[in-house]
Amino acid sequence: MSSTRPSFLLVCALLLCGCPRYQPVFVINHRDEPVQVVFRNETVYPPEQRTVQCQLKEQKPRVYRDTDVEEFEWSDAVEFASEYDESRCEIRLTLAPKSSAIIGANEFCSGATEYIGREGFRPRLNYLRVESAGGVVELSGWEVARNLVERRGVFSHGDCRFELR
Repeated sequence: MSSTRPSFLLVCALLLCGCPRYQPVFVINHRDEPVQVVFRNETVYPPEQRTVQCQLKEQKPRVYRDTDVEEFEWSDAVEFASEYDESRCEIRLTLAPKSSAIIGANEFCSGATEYIGREGFRPRLNYLRVESAGGVVELSGWEVARNLVERRGVFSHGDCRFELR
């Protein structure tokens, strides 16, 4: 029996390593009031040189009616009603109290220190604005990545979070 156990563990490790990376980006509203969220997820080309459609068209935000994203299941997230401005690759949405919005995946976040600010790398998620009764937080460029706190997963690739408390 002991000879099958190492083989089983090796197969499990290989399967986990072979899984495609999928790290969601959450804006989590712990507050008792709704907040306005505006974000841009641009292609690698400047607007005048775009050869593909704005990526927000394919990456519509999803809502998760909870702030505990540790046990997040994609089947529990639903497409979000939002305002879309293709000319700016920008989405605006109202995030309800005690809920989370998934605004992207596989983006640079705080754990990507080897890439942040490095020549030749640009974040796609490069603008985030959150408006609430308490004020406005506006981030652009690499400041977005620096403020998205990366949480590593044990059996997943983890996630990136911008939490409003």
